[in-house]
Amino acid sequence: MNIFVLIKDAYSNRNIIQKVLYIGDKPLKMSNRINFPNLTFSYELVNTKDISCKELMQSENLNNNILAALCHIEDEEKYLVEIFDRIFSLEENDREDYLTKLLTILEARPKLKRVLIKLKEENKMLITYTEKMIKKAMTPQNISDTLGLPLDFVIDTLKKNGFEVG
Repeated sequence: MNIFVLIKDAYSNRNIIQKVLYIGDKPLKMSNRINFPNLTFSYELVNTKDISCKELMQSENLNNNILAALCHIEDEEKYLVEIFDRIFSLEENDREDYLTKLLTILEARPKLKRVLIKLKEENKMLITYTEKMIKKAMTPQNISDTLGLPLDFVIDTLKKNGFEVG
């Protein structure tokens, strides 16, 4: 309540409209209001999958491009190829950071993650990981899940390539 009062004071000449962004993969079922005795909050619910990703994809900001994964994507393969092309054109440290962000967001979009696995399996997309990236964000289990490879194969491959797997 205190935050509302502060916002209302700062923007007294404007209507305040609260929006809640839903990023879940399952159908949106939550209510657009919270009721307490003598107090009710209401807000507009927005399912991010109902938002077009075009504007975010047209941005020069790679963070916006990555956030587009949460929105409605008409051509998922094209999106993934474009975003990975941009990510892999970066310097290694930046590449690791943005790839980590994308893989984290893909956890909220299993269907898009399956498209990525399919592209990888069909060799339409070369995805490589550095040791630093793996240590920072990827466990062998996450690599296995993301790439659709058996866990023991991932562990063996990492060990054969000199990575410490614990």
